[in-house]
Amino acid sequence: MGITPFPNGISSYGVPVLGGGDYPIAGSVFFVGSAHSGVNSPDYGSKALPFATVDYAIGKCTAGKGDVIYVLPKHVETLATAGAITADVADISIIGLGRGTARPTFTLSDTASTIAVSAANVTIENIILTGSVAELVTVFNVTAAGCTLDRVDFHGGATSTIKFLTTTAAADKLTIMNCHHYTTAAVTANAWWIQLTGCDDARILNNTFTIVTSNNAASGVIGGLTTASLRVLVKGNDIYNLGTSCLPLSMLASSTGMLSYNNIGCSKTAAAGAVQPASCYCTQNFVTNVTSTSGKLDPVATA
Repeated sequence: MGITPFPNGISSYGVPVLGGGDYPIAGSVFFVGSAHSGVNSPDYGSKALPFATVDYAIGKCTAGKGDVIYVLPKHVETLATAGAITADVADISIIGLGRGTARPTFTLSDTASTIAVSAANVTIENIILTGSVAELVTVFNVTAAGCTLDRVDFHGGATSTIKFLTTTAAADKLTIMNCHHYTTAAVTANAWWIQLTGCDDARILNNTFTIVTSNNAASGVIGGLTTASLRVLVKGNDIYNLGTSCLPLSMLASSTGMLSYNNIGCSKTAAAGAVQPASCYCTQNFVTNVTSTSGKLDPVATA
């Protein structure tokens, strides 16, 4: 007996269950897929007849319901303006389907291109981001609480990218996890790849970052700016940061939390001091600035 097709998913007790996720879907479900003849029309949005763009699908969601947007495998989309995708509807999830290079890919094509998250409790999962312009300023602007980026990969290629993500003080409870980011082109401005500004209760977990920043002590991979972030957890990240003066992991003064089990390879002249914890506690962070060698604890162990 063959597999029975369910083009619009299945339901259990009236609740749609799609994609094998961690929990049933309470709200509406929409599909996006340029590789599946997607069209931005109110008559579309199903798996068989998907929308063409994510931003259009967001506009069909209702805040507070737990709506889900599934982005079909091999979907491609060009983001040419600031806020080309603006997640301004609370409590939605945008989930890419597919594995490897078949995952949805979004190309930022202008220096000012961004994805904006301005509503609370937005989750984005399993997508690839890249650039097609000489330099990008910022990929994500997060200005609301409860944002989660899970398996949101950035493949920078020849695009010089100054910052991946910036926050405001309203972006508490930010989670960035299981992401793979790499860049190869030098940038023209000093910045942190992930810039935390008063971002309390943030969690940055189990990511791999291979990032070229400007060669300056005000540049690095994870850092704080302007306002201290409290109760932060930065754990289990592998960080490679080029630049003899860069600070790969540097929390703003008075920031609190825990920095633990991070592995850092860098070209900083003195490997010690690559982790600047401010008022955070530290356990098992290892740093090396020499290839083919094992790292040393940074900061140094307590007596």
